[in-house]
Amino acid sequence: MSNVDTTFDRVIGHVRAKETLARLLDGRNMPHALLFSGPAAVGKLALARELAAALLISSLRPGESKEAATARVARGEYPDLHFVTLEEDKRDISVEQIRELLSRLALRPYSSHASVAIINDAHLMTAGASNALLKTLEEPNPEVFLLLVTSAPQRLLETVLSRCQRVAFGTLEAGDLERVISNAIPDIESGARSTLVSLCDGSLEALAIERFYDARTGTINDSKALNEHIESLATRARETKSELERLYSPRKRADAASLLSLASKFAEDPERLPERFLALRSFFRSRLLTQAGDEAAHTGERLLLVMEAERLVRERNLNPALTLSNLMLQLSALDTAGKVG
Repeated sequence: MSNVDTTFDRVIGHVRAKETLARLLDGRNMPHALLFSGPAAVGKLALARELAAALLISSLRPGESKEAATARVARGEYPDLHFVTLEEDKRDISVEQIRELLSRLALRPYSSHASVAIINDAHLMTAGASNALLKTLEEPNPEVFLLLVTSAPQRLLETVLSRCQRVAFGTLEAGDLERVISNAIPDIESGARSTLVSLCDGSLEALAIERFYDARTGTINDSKALNEHIESLATRARETKSELERLYSPRKRADAASLLSLASKFAEDPERLPERFLALRSFFRSRLLTQAGDEAAHTGERLLLVMEAERLVRERNLNPALTLSNLMLQLSALDTAGKVG
């Protein structure tokens, strides 16, 4: 479909989502509310920005320059494009933020015949914020488009979900991840890029690069700092992989003392826990791809243990040191029982 290549070409991957949006644009049948739903850090917000730009620029008022409007949208300065996201040091998107948005949307569009609002991480809206948004969802203004972006749709009110057309996103393929990383860091060494792709597991969430970007525009705030962060992350990922390869060598089963020592090291820096868990998952998943029979079954059991420990830390806020120690003891017990090799 031609619009996929022309309107959304700056967003990598997600062909089906692009095709869905292109059909809606071509048919001039855009719903008043769309829910961009899928894994974290795969490009949902980037595609929402591109759709917002397409909607606004396709409905310019007479006398407005397409080139100037495109530049203003890219800079986040377009008067009819509104953006809501989690404020710094806050845990929720507040009812005040949504009320302020609604007051702006109630005004007549300035440069276009439409207004577009992007609500990033929409699942972080409080119940009050969600209820404040409901009236606009229930009684849509034909000049207003709402784009909700979320990685946790189950946390949204059912009344909100039912009034949005969902656009589903999946994970990114390895080739797409390589392109995203290369675009962000053009000079990255190929080995470091491959290490990061294996760590990503289909999403850029593991790279924790969102703080280097302006969410409103998608531009990099500090290229040098981002480059240093990525290089450091790649180095740490290789070190973790080497530690795991040493402990899980086919010639030597990991002993409990070594595993507990690794658990203690992993727990020292809480901010790096997502990275550590992803390294563990990546390691066992890559082993699984090369194995068969009982060997694959045992590696799969290891992988499930890692995923469950990660879930407990993330969702139940359990003590990371204790959870990791318990995980490593479980892995050691599998070795002792001779179930893994």
